[in-house]
This record gives sequence, C-alpha cells and structure tokens, in this order.
Amino acid sequence: CAVAAPIDVINTLLEAYPESAKEQESCLGRTALHLAIFYACKDEEAGEKMIRALLKADPDAKKIEDRKGWFPLKAANYMGISRRIRDLLDDPCDASFQTSMADTLDVYEEPDLLPDDIANLLKNTVCTLSSDYRL
Repeated sequence: CAVAAPIDVINTLLEAYPESAKEQESCLGRTALHLAIFYACKDEEAGEKMIRALLKADPDAKKIEDRKGWFPLKAANYMGISRRIRDLLDDPCDASFQTSMADTLDVYEEPDLLPDDIANLLKNTVCTLSSDYRL
C-alpha cells in the first residue's frame, strides 16, 4: 500500500493546484485518487480523508481511468475498500460506473459469492500479495 502525506499538506497542494487531482502519473496512468484508494487499504480513515479532499478539489477525478482501464471505483472494489468510501466514488447516473462493478466481478469464477464476500476474501490478500497494483 502507498505512503501518504499529512492531510493538511494535501489540502494546501490542492488549494494551490486543484488540477493536480486529475493529473496522471506516467507509468500506469494512476491519479492521486487511485493512490489514495490504495492507501485506504492500509489506513481507511486517512484514505477516506484524502479521497474526500481530492473529490472536493475536482469531482471529475473519479471519472479518470488508469492505463489498465480501471476507474477509481473499480480499484476500490478490487481492494475491498469499505462501502462508505466506494459510495463517494460511485455515480449511478454515469453508465461507465454502472459497469465498473460488473467488470470487477467478472474476474472471479465463484458465482455464489456476493460482492461483499469477495471483498472480505480479497482485502488482506490484495494488500499484502498483489504485485499488479502494489505501490
């Protein structure tokens, strides 16, 4: 999981440069919102504060895909982040977000598992073993 700056530093940077909420890093095209989600698997309270600050600076940041085609909501679903945080990222009026959860679940071959069951099974494994999305 990621390392984070204190929230007051993040807020100061976002006030000075709000466009940074949508900037993408060059390697995988992740935004600060993607990284805050990965941090939330380590410290959910701090991660939620970062996510709220980024969305306040630019609500459209949640509509940016990384180079793998993952919206922040899909990353949150995959990481097993709490429903409270996923609700911040969800946009039921946007069709791309309606398919994000379905795309995430297509990865799994256990049709009897509910999304929350999958999230609970994956949370610890993903945060410790995944090299694909590890920071």
